Amino acid sequence: MSFRKITQLPALFVTLMFIGVVPAAWADMEQDRAEGIAWLFLHQNGDGSWGAGGSKVAATAEALAALCNSGADRGFLYSRALSWLANARADNVDTLARKISALEAAGIDTVALGLIDDLLARRNDQKGWGAFDSYGSGFPDTALALSAINSAGAGYSDLVITLNLIRSSQAVRLPGSTSRIPALY
Repeated sequence: MSFRKITQLPALFVTLMFIGVVPAAWADMEQDRAEGIAWLFLHQNGDGSWGAGGSKVAATAEALAALCNSGADRGFLYSRALSWLANARADNVDTLARKISALEAAGIDTVALGLIDDLLARRNDQKGWGAFDSYGSGFPDTALALSAINSAGAGYSDLVITLNLIRSSQAVRLPGSTSRIPALY
């Protein structure tokens, strides 16, 4: 592609905008967003949660995060879900971390509620998190826990130890080898 053609790209974009191509795509995106929000509210449980059984806390936290990210973080249905989540018991690290992140995104101080202390109490001896209290460290649970602590703006003095734990868990063993090399993904 020549330099002349590259410099013509902004002019092409402006032309497309004037003839309605870009606004049409924007309108489609807004329609999709509105339909997604409507779908979430139509599938909300009567108690304000989403999901069923053991997945309700995580499903509700993720639905609230989606609503918050889409700008639909007001109104009775949103508030009912937020209230349900704030009062729901999180049985494992995954659900507690998601709960903390969703409540923080809604402006609720999870440090004051004691949720960060609860999360830190579930840490294992390696300074990481597994699925449940004192389980072996797992990358997904440890990463979710660190993300929740960060979203709460709480300090975490063992951050370097925990990050090294994640890094070491990403090392792989080559077949037939006793050495470990860092994974390249």
